[in-house]
Amino acid sequence: MLPGESPRLTKSTPKEPSRLRWAGLIGILSAAFFALGLGDEPFVDEYAYITQSYQPDLLFAGRTDDASWLDVLSYDLVPLPKYLINLAFRASGTPRPSRRDALAWYEDTSYRWGSGADLFIARLPSVVLGALGCMAIFSLGTLFQDASAGGIAAFLMAANPLYRLHAHRAMSEAPCEALLLLTLALGLWA
Repeated sequence: MLPGESPRLTKSTPKEPSRLRWAGLIGILSAAFFALGLGDEPFVDEYAYITQSYQPDLLFAGRTDDASWLDVLSYDLVPLPKYLINLAFRASGTPRPSRRDALAWYEDTSYRWGSGADLFIARLPSVVLGALGCMAIFSLGTLFQDASAGGIAAFLMAANPLYRLHAHRAMSEAPCEALLLLTLALGLWA
């Protein structure tokens, strides 16, 4: 630019969609993909988590010193899925199982609490967390390469048969895997 010349405006090139938008799209698509399995036949261990989802009611009722917290049912399984299932039941207005239901499952693992709709509702948190895991792996790919690498990583994660199975079962695997990936992505980003 010569002295006395006014600066010229340059044409800006269209920006590629933000990574946040891509992550959101990946989350929606993977959740829809995982939701296709919500009607699958029940897996026996799902009912251990579902019947034990009564336990958060103790906390929500303020019964933090209840003797039930020392019961084997309180420390048998990872608590997060029980809380997520309980919250899904609360949000949908579904009555929650009782301690008797949890004991009945342990006496006979063919015991099924609730209806098919209740199983569907109990599985929803895993679908959401499965999608969160795909979003987290997308973020990891973008940290190490770019959005296309992140997209490929998310696609491969969603297409993985074991991950896909976990992402629509009312169990602990999807929350564990998703939160591990999210922690890794946030830690590396920070």
